[in-house]
Amino acid sequence: MVKVKEKFPRLDDGRIDLQHWLEKHFSNYTQTSFSDIANAAEYGQVCSIGNATFYGQACFEQALECAEILAQLHADKTTIAAAIVFCSIQGTDIDHRDVQDHLDNEVCILISGIFKINAIRLLHQQTNKGSNAQVDNLRKMLLAMASDIRVVLITLAQRLCIMRGIQVLGHDERRDYAEETEDIYAPLANRLGISEIKWELEDLSFHDSNPSTYQLLARALNEKRSDRQKRVDNIIDLLTNKLSALNIKANVTGRAKHIFSIFKKMQRKEVGFDEVYDTHAVRIIVDTKEQCYQALSLVHDLWPPIKEEFDDYISSPKPNGYQSIHTAVTDKDNKYLEIQIRTEQMHQEGELGVAAHWMYKEGIKDKGGYESKISWLRELLDWHKELSHNDEALDRFHDRVFEERVYVFTPNGDIFDLAENATPIDFAYHIHSEVGHRCKGALVNGKMVQLTYKLQTGDNVEIVRSKDPHPSRDWLNPNLGYLATSKARTKVHHWFKQEHVEKNIAEGKAIFDKECQRLNANDVAIEKVTNELNVRNSKGLFINLACGQIRPTQIHHAIHRLYPQIKLPEKNKKNHIRPKLAVNPNRSSIYVQGVSNLLSHTAKCCQPVPGEEIIGYITQGRGVSVHRNDCDNIKELSQRGQARLLDAQWTSSDGEHPIQLNIECKELKPTLDRLTQLLTQEKITTQHIEEVGQTKSQYYLLIADIIVSDITMLNQLIDKINQFPGVVTINRR
Repeated sequence: MVKVKEKFPRLDDGRIDLQHWLEKHFSNYTQTSFSDIANAAEYGQVCSIGNATFYGQACFEQALECAEILAQLHADKTTIAAAIVFCSIQGTDIDHRDVQDHLDNEVCILISGIFKINAIRLLHQQTNKGSNAQVDNLRKMLLAMASDIRVVLITLAQRLCIMRGIQVLGHDERRDYAEETEDIYAPLANRLGISEIKWELEDLSFHDSNPSTYQLLARALNEKRSDRQKRVDNIIDLLTNKLSALNIKANVTGRAKHIFSIFKKMQRKEVGFDEVYDTHAVRIIVDTKEQCYQALSLVHDLWPPIKEEFDDYISSPKPNGYQSIHTAVTDKDNKYLEIQIRTEQMHQEGELGVAAHWMYKEGIKDKGGYESKISWLRELLDWHKELSHNDEALDRFHDRVFEERVYVFTPNGDIFDLAENATPIDFAYHIHSEVGHRCKGALVNGKMVQLTYKLQTGDNVEIVRSKDPHPSRDWLNPNLGYLATSKARTKVHHWFKQEHVEKNIAEGKAIFDKECQRLNANDVAIEKVTNELNVRNSKGLFINLACGQIRPTQIHHAIHRLYPQIKLPEKNKKNHIRPKLAVNPNRSSIYVQGVSNLLSHTAKCCQPVPGEEIIGYITQGRGVSVHRNDCDNIKELSQRGQARLLDAQWTSSDGEHPIQLNIECKELKPTLDRLTQLLTQEKITTQHIEEVGQTKSQYYLLIADIIVSDITMLNQLIDKINQFPGVVTINRR
């Protein structure tokens, strides 16, 4: 197990010799830093008199132990001061805000952050322990709740103090803390690259959660870890001297594998302890490939190799490009030793090209953006001293790590990762579509809030549901602030689209049944009709009928072709009367040549507006349909259909004309905002704007139904929209 640290230096009266302790651990800090740490320690010593932790250690002793751990990580003075004061005042009636009277504001901010994320233990107790996704969200939530990475460092250091001290507690209580540490704190330390804390947390947790297996492995090793590390250090010195004698400049490093890591490898490879050959491991990094093989020859001269453990990934690289020589040997004490040999270039490529170390250890696949943020955290740990004096770098760090995510949980303790500015409705749809559709209210931290409330990390959210699903169209209005996530908007769109589809299916079926009744064709096989009209299925046929994309006359002709015995209804001879010139009384801006007392309407398929060349088409039962001359439906008319065409012309630009614009863009929200603003400025009536989502070309599609007076107004609008950044194409229906 971990070596017990020396007791704190004491004065004759039994009190801790604070000055001696400070000089021992912080003599290399600047005079100002030393003074600030001393001030915090003196304040903490006074605050903690008579107080002890739940496992019996004096709070001030835990504070100093926590500071020692952070000093080994080369933490700055503010981090150490905050750790000392936090551990000293925990469990007292001293409010952390009172610290401002004694220490600077930055220390107080860190202490406040530690109190905030200490709620993580309560969350863990509520979380389903069997869910890896939930535990992983818990780790990310801890990071998100910390406004400064130093808060997380202090939290990890204190957890290590706790794990060292709880050996006096009963087995069940130690096991609970061990499970928390294995689930949350050790993996978090691993992700942050703090191996000094990670390995000790893992070993201490393993000792308490699985004591029998721990003791078996400890006896098998038959050495304390400090003794094993000493053995590795001796091997490093030997190899360095031998390689130097061969004029080979080498960087030789190594470590003694800790007990939990050995256990995990045995599990992963399904082998016994005798088949774990890297309980001691050394890495040799040289300048050239030739020197790799020279170093290998030296190693095999010093110790006998284990043949089945030799791999030459230099001559035969792994599929991912990884290169290195791996060999295992037996030393003079009959102990196994793993040795890796590579060049500096191979080392760099291996570190960058192979999956991140924490993913390998935890058996998790790459999660993209989150892993890049963890990499940045590791960089921050290396550069912490420089960054502490560089506000710009700290701001950049904060933006990269904490942007655009909030972590909230349900009353049952399940944690969800949402986009920044997410609302209760976004949360409801994140849980399930039906929960979103039925959402009528929300309780946040036990209080009813508006559905536009912006969720905060740590919020406890409960959705109040209605009996029946009934989303509101207001949710789709970006100016009202009901939705912040595209996922939720897509689900709301789909609900309304599906509702509209079902309505169209019903209307289309009614039209189809009516036409079959008119033809006295009650035994028509609808599958044959859909095939004849090249429609996928009956639903598609009904929708096209309701929307006017398929006309009843097309149904007549398809049925006649399939069932020649069924006669088409006789045409109304009145339709062939060709008077001189008539004006549509309901649309006085259109003159149709050759038709009198017959209603006319603009066609939905091409939506003509004044200023465009138009033509009339005599329909059956619905008057004259007015199309643009270049309408595809007009171009595709058969010779028989062209006989129904009539000349038409605009007489004025009076009236309102519906137009549908289809806008493809690279960015959805900025384009939607600009479009809404433009339509408002131009005083153009907007009937509906729909966000369809991404198209096959991977662009976003906006569909805008608007009202215009003429082609000039429409063209001017299209020109302005085309000038929006990110707009790819804009087309009329």
